[in-house]
Amino acid sequence: MMNNTLGQIPHYLDQGRLIMGIPWVEVAPTLAVFGVFAMQAYMLIGLLAASAVFIAMRTIRQGKG
Repeated sequence: MMNNTLGQIPHYLDQGRLIMGIPWVEVAPTLAVFGVFAMQAYMLIGLLAASAVFIAMRTIRQGKG
């Protein structure tokens, strides 16, 4: 089984890793926050907190490569 990313060419040379079209540095903290709350069985609060973290990360990183 071959690695499918071998033949992919990024749109830009400095383009980082993407998860479903979203940069990895925005997805990782969101998943971490949701995971912590999910382990404690607070799914709704975790979803709200993870959404807030995602929006904050997106706002902070906006316009900065």
